[in-house]
This record gives sequence, structure tokens and C-alpha cells, in this order.
Amino acid sequence: MTKMPVMLLMGLLPLALHAASPGSVDKTGMPVPKMATAPGSQVMLEEGELQWAPSPMGGSKGSQWTVLLGDPDKPGVVVIRVKNPAGYKLPMHWHSMEEQVTVLEGDLTLRTEKGTRTLGPGGFFSMPAKMPHETSTVHGVTVQINEVGPTDIHFVNPADDPGK
Repeated sequence: MTKMPVMLLMGLLPLALHAASPGSVDKTGMPVPKMATAPGSQVMLEEGELQWAPSPMGGSKGSQWTVLLGDPDKPGVVVIRVKNPAGYKLPMHWHSMEEQVTVLEGDLTLRTEKGTRTLGPGGFFSMPAKMPHETSTVHGVTVQINEVGPTDIHFVNPADDPGK
């Protein structure tokens, strides 16, 4: 065996071990999809490689998420994708961290104290930490969220918190 195939196999071993590792649960007991890799590493994924799990964030039923980069329970860069079905609504809430959201598919309506706006594919918003907001979709939506963790959510109305 030449050095090239051995080097290639050594490079693929961490990926194989990662793919075989079991999923984990977050601090609320919800399943966390397998993370792509730690920040600072190279990541290349096709849509079919993403592993989706029920979202722990609450709101209407049917929301799913997948973690593309980082660990939502730890400090550091986190990239998450979220798919919400038609009619989904996440009640007024806020996060301790700033977040940037890009609409990949569908429609997302964002309501804040500054107004309401519906965004389509390619739409983007950036939300400062602790800014109350509500999201909903008429036809369904897939978004990508970039933030610096740990990830959290605080509902303005405590009765909306699925963990309570």
C-alpha cells in the first residue's frame, strides 16, 4: 500500500467514527441530531446527509432541526437548520445570544416590536440578543440559523414554554 491511500484512509477514519456515533439529547432531554463537526473543521454535506430530529424549541407540532456545526449546549459557533410545517407558529420569545437567520425555502413571518414582515427564499434577518420576536409560516419553511452558543430560548409568556 502506498502512502497516498493510507493518508486518505486516515483522513476518512474520523468521519466514519463520527457517522457511527450515537445521537445525544439536549439539556431538556430532546434528541440532538448528530453534529457535523466542531467549528474550525472542514464540513461538506449534501441535503440527504442531514439527520433531522424533533425541535426542542416548542411552538406548534412538527418542527424539526439538524445541527450542521458546533454544539448547541456549549459556547462557540453553532449552525442549525430548522424545518417548520405549514401553519407552524413559535410564540413570542427571545434568546440570550444574537442570531442570524436565512430563509432557504418557503415563507417566514417575523413579528417584533418594530413590526411584522414576511420573508421568502433568500430572505435574511439578524436579531440582537434578548429581542422578543415571534415566527410563523403559512406554507412551511426551512431556515438556517447562525449564532454563538450556548443556544437557549425564553418565552415571554411562560405558559408557551413546552418544558414547563
